[in-house]
Amino acid sequence: MKRSEDRAQALWRAALACFVIAGASGALLRFGFLYGLPRGIDASHLRHAHSHLMYFSWATPAIAALMIAALDRARRALRAAGWAALILGAAAYPFFLVAGYGPVPVGGRSLPLASITSGLNTFAWYALGTAHFAAHRGRRRTPALGLLDAAVLGLWLSTVGAWGRAVMQFSGAGDGRLGDLFVQLFLGAFSHGWLILAPLGLALAAFEPAGGREDTREDMGDAAAAGRGRRAAFWLLLAGLPGASLAGAVGADAGAFSPPVTALLGASALSFVAGAAWHGRLLAARVAAEKRWEWAPFLACLALTLVMLAAAAFPAAAAWGIRAGLRVFYLHVLALGVASAGLVTAACQRWGREAAPSPRAFSAAVLALLAGVASLSPLWADPAGAWPRAFAAYTSLAPLLPVLSHLVRNLLRPREVPVARG
Repeated sequence: MKRSEDRAQALWRAALACFVIAGASGALLRFGFLYGLPRGIDASHLRHAHSHLMYFSWATPAIAALMIAALDRARRALRAAGWAALILGAAAYPFFLVAGYGPVPVGGRSLPLASITSGLNTFAWYALGTAHFAAHRGRRRTPALGLLDAAVLGLWLSTVGAWGRAVMQFSGAGDGRLGDLFVQLFLGAFSHGWLILAPLGLALAAFEPAGGREDTREDMGDAAAAGRGRRAAFWLLLAGLPGASLAGAVGADAGAFSPPVTALLGASALSFVAGAAWHGRLLAARVAAEKRWEWAPFLACLALTLVMLAAAAFPAAAAWGIRAGLRVFYLHVLALGVASAGLVTAACQRWGREAAPSPRAFSAAVLALLAGVASLSPLWADPAGAWPRAFAAYTSLAPLLPVLSHLVRNLLRPREVPVARG
């Protein structure tokens, strides 16, 4: 078991290194808005490289590593899928940086290499999900395990958008509204189905006994009612995934769907919010019972994300949020405040303080970055002004500091040397 944990932590550390590269790319983009980018670097391409590396080679392998740690036995297939996701995500990074989704000259032909490597990444996601379900076959579905099941389904749903976008690109059908919807489905399902539900499931798993058995301390008086609530919350999440995934499209393009479909998607998004809020309340109760207050920033960001998503279920509110420049803020709250802070805190609780950056330091750094992103909103400042751009640029460095410090300490830490016996 210890050997399996060591291998899971090796995957975790590699994912942290990718976080540094992805975060540095995001910081370069912010400084580019302030001082200009180096020659040959396009802002749009840099943004794609930053976000895809953060999704593919940081969040997904980190989730896989913690999923392995939550098991009571080794899972080689899950570990292999995590490494494949990390490597393929890293391979796509230079192609996104050079050309974005556009073609790259190769042997006299022009190929969309970023799209190709991203497409290959989806096979790693299929393998990861298959390994997850195989590892938990026949087990009782606790709230944590139910969340991870739903997260995998959300990850797989996102691949529909990825494949749809790739088919349109290779067929020469162009982008247009349908292409935008495929991109929104990919980003929305990945962000909500994977980056919210997986860290939330891993957070709950950190409070469960080894082997995934459900902690029923709060359910002793009414176990049947608790089981019904868990099942209802799970189905609310599944019913809500389509609406949560396409909420951004509804706000960005009022004519993307007919009024009945828009209303149905809004109800679906609210269903997702209700299911996630039920699990968030359960986590908050366990955090309070054990006084693990390092989870407080994660819970606060989760609550803020769900409030904003609930507002986005109403087209007028969603359109106002986009005009107010809150979409980028929302994505950073989700990707850093929920996903990244949740994963760092779960790793620290699972493996101990030496295995991850300090959750409190990392969460404080994330809050600083979020303040910088919020300063760019036209609600209270001129986003083109010098001070918001400078504030956003310098605070974008904050999350890198605790991660870099942890990685350097890990490299310099003396290793245990086996003592010869006899």
